[in-house]
Amino acid sequence: MSRTTQFPQKEMSKPSKKRSLGLSELTLIGLFAGISCGLFFGEGCARFQILGDAFVGLLQMTVLSLFHQSRQKNNKSHPKDRPSNVNN
Repeated sequence: MSRTTQFPQKEMSKPSKKRSLGLSELTLIGLFAGISCGLFFGEGCARFQILGDAFVGLLQMTVLSLFHQSRQKNNKSHPKDRPSNVNN
């Protein structure tokens, strides 16, 4: 008489879906990576300064264009929304 042992089978786990990082998360990771690289390695990272300057310049261009667009949109608001004592 042979006995076969039945082992409980593990449930197959569903493959986890990896969530990709968004643009703001990647920007913050790059920002903190650059700061930490400069703090820990100092002058050894001086050759990467041009990349950091380009990164900051691109951020400034993005913020300034968004600021300019929001100012234009607010200036073109409906005349009824403006105070009555403002001359056009």
